[in-house]
Amino acid sequence: MIRKNYQINEQTIALCPAKEMDHDTIVLEQAATYRVRKTPMQLIKEACIANWSTYEGKRQAVIHHTKFRKKVPIPINLEQNIFTFPTHVTSDFDCHWIFFHHIAHIQKQQNQTVIIFKNNKQLPLPLSHYIFKKQYERTLSCMMEVIGIYR
Repeated sequence: MIRKNYQINEQTIALCPAKEMDHDTIVLEQAATYRVRKTPMQLIKEACIANWSTYEGKRQAVIHHTKFRKKVPIPINLEQNIFTFPTHVTSDFDCHWIFFHHIAHIQKQQNQTVIIFKNNKQLPLPLSHYIFKKQYERTLSCMMEVIGIYR
């Protein structure tokens, strides 16, 4: 079944671009998978608005506090501690959005990275282990900045 809408929540583990005619995103949740007619970026922007800010506003705030300029992690919902980060530049069709707290392990396999989530789902990505680990660490740094701001 293909959905017209999807709301990012604490169960969301990844937004994957779909290469299909009838849907744009494959949403991975802890216990389900959905196909959605909106792009990953549309879903991210809607989640930001639902949480009282814009994507651009959250992105600018992260840039201001962390000095990260590319592939900026996004705090979707601070109260629920939902942080996500892009695997590629957001204009790249292959950009996946990974939700930080669901990652259990990161494995290097030849020229790709395999993300193993806490629910044991695996997501292979055509991305170097170094680049993925750097994105993971940047997101952790962003989270630490947010915690520091609210203390």
